[in-house]
Amino acid sequence: MTKRPYLRARLWAAVLVAGTLALLGLAAAPVLGTDASQLQSGADVYAAHCAVCHGANLEGGAGPTLSEPGLHNRYATALDLFENVKITMPLGGDGPGSLTDAEYLAVVAFILDARDISYSGALSAATAARVSLVPETTPAPAVQPSVTAPVRTPSVTPTPAASGNTPPHAPFIIEPAPALLARELSPYFMALQTAPFIDADSDDRRTATEFEIRELHSGSLVWSSFVPSWKPDQAVLERGEFQGPLAGRMGLEHKTVYAIRARHRDSSLDPLSEWSAWSAPRVVLTAQQGLPNPNPMRLRDIRRYSLRWTADDGSPVVLQPGSSLVITGSASPLHEITGGVVQNSVRDFGRAPRFESTFFRFDAGPEGLEVPPSHISFQDAAGVRRSVWLPYMKLDPGRFLIGAPSAAGAFFFEPDNTLLGEADTEPILISQFRSPQVPWRVQRGFRVELIADVLTLPVQIAPVPAPADGPDAPVAYITELYGSVRALGADGSTWLYARDVLDERPSDPPPRLSGQTGTSGVAVDPESGDVYVSTTYRGDDGQLHNKIVRLESDDGGRTAARAVDVLRMDAEETSASHQIHGLLFGNDGRLYAAVGNGLHKRRGLSDRYFGGKLIRLARDGSAPTDNPHFDQTQPDAPISYQWAKGLRNDFALAQRPGDDAIYTAENGPAIDRLLRMEAGRNYGFDGTDASMVRQGVWFFGPPAISPVGIAFATGGVFPEERQGNLYMGAYGFNFVEGTADNGKEIWEIELDASGEVARLPSVFVKYTGDGFATITGVAYLADGLYFLDFYNDHPPEGDPTAPGARLWRVVPDSG
Repeated sequence: MTKRPYLRARLWAAVLVAGTLALLGLAAAPVLGTDASQLQSGADVYAAHCAVCHGANLEGGAGPTLSEPGLHNRYATALDLFENVKITMPLGGDGPGSLTDAEYLAVVAFILDARDISYSGALSAATAARVSLVPETTPAPAVQPSVTAPVRTPSVTPTPAASGNTPPHAPFIIEPAPALLARELSPYFMALQTAPFIDADSDDRRTATEFEIRELHSGSLVWSSFVPSWKPDQAVLERGEFQGPLAGRMGLEHKTVYAIRARHRDSSLDPLSEWSAWSAPRVVLTAQQGLPNPNPMRLRDIRRYSLRWTADDGSPVVLQPGSSLVITGSASPLHEITGGVVQNSVRDFGRAPRFESTFFRFDAGPEGLEVPPSHISFQDAAGVRRSVWLPYMKLDPGRFLIGAPSAAGAFFFEPDNTLLGEADTEPILISQFRSPQVPWRVQRGFRVELIADVLTLPVQIAPVPAPADGPDAPVAYITELYGSVRALGADGSTWLYARDVLDERPSDPPPRLSGQTGTSGVAVDPESGDVYVSTTYRGDDGQLHNKIVRLESDDGGRTAARAVDVLRMDAEETSASHQIHGLLFGNDGRLYAAVGNGLHKRRGLSDRYFGGKLIRLARDGSAPTDNPHFDQTQPDAPISYQWAKGLRNDFALAQRPGDDAIYTAENGPAIDRLLRMEAGRNYGFDGTDASMVRQGVWFFGPPAISPVGIAFATGGVFPEERQGNLYMGAYGFNFVEGTADNGKEIWEIELDASGEVARLPSVFVKYTGDGFATITGVAYLADGLYFLDFYNDHPPEGDPTAPGARLWRVVPDSG
């Protein structure tokens, strides 16, 4: 059909309307004609309700940019798109579901027209069910699954049973995204959610939702979850039970296709009709194990005199006389290192005509070649320091070996040694010899250093405000999830400061939800040096509760002598993950604590609970009388401790130098936010992502990145232009191997004088390895930015929760 000029600019702006477009890159359905007035209405709805997040000119904002095609291939039919938009958008105004069906249909029609996907007449729900968005070239599975997808029809009411009860409608799965068009998902973390419960019997309500996952081709049931009515109609893998061939496992298989389905139960108590039919299956593909498709290192030049070859013990590597290493592009040599009697000689071939994939060729001389585990570092054409980590190698006289580094610095054996000299040769990065010792990439001008590798599930790190002199004087404290606190010395050593802060160790480790509870936040009293930690405990009622504990020392902070409960929340149960987290001693001498909502989505709005609040207390655990809502008649009540409310799950706190404003990074369902906390303010989280974007300094997602530790750079070794910047860790998802699109990174956020974001935040540190490591705590000390990785990156027995997690430091690079 002919496009109208006044619609064209808006057509592309609707491509990801409200973050849900699934159509880019799809084959267009036959054009049969559309309704012009409906298209114009859709353009107007987008301008009024969607452009505020996604931008009138595709530039993005609170929502993602719309300038890149093929980002969200998610829906099988136009009805799927319509139902998803209806229950999740808009995020502003009156929130999801606030528009009429006619307006939602108009927006969907607007999107379909942008993709030249059309139909007869105006778009209706019945028409949308017949408009396929799946490319005609999508291949059918080789083996038909035992759970086949029925034809989707809109709003078909189930047939009443003999009792007169009508079963609920079969649910529609909104997470994960429709299978054929979804990206690969983590086999350890997967969120499952249905659209709201629908039942023709108006007095019926949802009493349960059941999810199950089957291996697609065999039909074997491998996981299920029963979600009662008092919990949202959603689940994650760690809350269900693995069974059948995966019984006892903590995750699904890698690189495997699974079918997810769900059903609702109503309140009729009729065993023949209380359950709905199963939903149409949502098919997903889990990600492969390890680093997916590593990119080769591509170089044009190695700067003269910048190359250093160092053994793991710190000594320089000297080749045997006559042996050599040539670092070469696929067609152009870059550097040659030749062994001598005393030292190596180096030859620089100069800049190559273009960037080429890099190879390392080792040639043994008459005495052979033997090289210890080592790494080569150098500056590339742009002046960025690169490192390649080499394994132990031994070659007989006259033999040679060719390998290739990945962009992250891992070293791979090159199986085809005949390809050098061909300009377009790409290495085959399959047989990895050695991973990078430092699997973190940092912005130019900095480097990442390993400080400690003996931690077990470390959570948060807090600096000592005024550390004593001496190499063994504590400069920071680190909490470990299952009840230990470690001290960090000025010389980089770590030791056990306190143990058994947690009264019981969870029976299941992460990623099981029950294992995501324990000791979390930590802060150091600037006056006494006492260490305060936040943790859970099991009450007399058998439920989890939150508390704050003060650890006192008699030997200058080296070990804890006593543990004193400062504040116990005996009357309020909590939940794993959404427990009490961040602690901070403010410049006013008060202790601030971020208390999660315990998985009660509206608890943060009620003044009767600690959960979902930022609370403020004195050193002895009492509520200060100058708190915004202090009540003299009930000084121990949650309202008297409340500093701010309407929160979901805030992991860490940081105070900005200069204006003393307190910032927190809040985890949302699909959208996270950075908040500047103000006394007495309600931040409005009501269980929806819509409420997350109404207030905040900056927003992340969807999907969520799970912000964790935050810290401001104040003094110390960071350069002047970085002073005052906020550094925020992003955890991502549990048990993700290799790199991740969301998480496993530290963001750098520059704020202006008013506390608003001055320029677009950027990733400062990013994980580039092939293991499990991801970021939790972040702290700024005088000698650099410290951060924790939560898991053992490469556990020898395959359990990432085993000891061996690490502490890192980012410092300016003078090399």
